[in-house]
Amino acid sequence: MSIFNSGYEVGWKQFALDTGAEYIEGHYGASDQVISTNGPWRIQLDTYTSSAISGGGTYMSSYTRVKAFFRSPDGLTFQVHRRGSMGQLFHFLGSHSIQVGIPEFDSQFVLHGNDGEKVQVIFCDPEIR
Repeated sequence: MSIFNSGYEVGWKQFALDTGAEYIEGHYGASDQVISTNGPWRIQLDTYTSSAISGGGTYMSSYTRVKAFFRSPDGLTFQVHRRGSMGQLFHFLGSHSIQVGIPEFDSQFVLHGNDGEKVQVIFCDPEIR
């Protein structure tokens, strides 16, 4: 199959139908998405393909991403990313990360939010973390 017809479309459409979610066809380089809303939660699934050059060859890897959005009644917003390019981008743009104070967690994840104290309380809970 070509890059423009990856075979995901049929699977995503069926998954959306089976779960009562919404299927959104991708365009302009964006992948197809399945979005499900339940109360204040919005769950988005899509695929992401990255490429790397190594040893004289180009390697492509595709991943299924799951994004969970929650509309907080008090306006709290935050994002969690594994350490890497997104955290570096936020740092470059002048955003300061929130440290939870648990070295094992802080070394692997970058947190950003509009209320550092609330975000710390949330991620200090071992069940949530």
